[in-house]
Amino acid sequence: MTFMRTATLVVLIALVVAVGTWLIGWPAVPAIALIAGIRARRYRTAPLLIGLGAMLGSTALLVLAAARGPVLDLAQRLGGVLQLPWLVVVGFTLLFPALLGWSAARVARGLTGDGAVGPQPGTADAS
Repeated sequence: MTFMRTATLVVLIALVVAVGTWLIGWPAVPAIALIAGIRARRYRTAPLLIGLGAMLGSTALLVLAAARGPVLDLAQRLGGVLQLPWLVVVGFTLLFPALLGWSAARVARGLTGDGAVGPQPGTADAS
């Protein structure tokens, strides 16, 4: 996959995830990633790129929310409750959609047969 295709895939996923999450909520992330994983199944790095795009889309939403409200105050309070630094809370907030996107794209690979483990039909190891 060329750099341009890679960048386009990541940006497109980020935009679609941001809009989908804004309209539907976090369940949009795995649904979008599943569809994107099916569409980009021929690329070996697609799950990683889809996860990255999901994280970037969620980052955009977090930045917009921070511009409109006290997100830092919430992160600090939640960090105090969990006894964690607020940066860790923000990190986990962004890691969640990344892992949702990556795992849904991996599931798409399995559903389409492109990510199967073990001997493939037509190979010497298949019985």
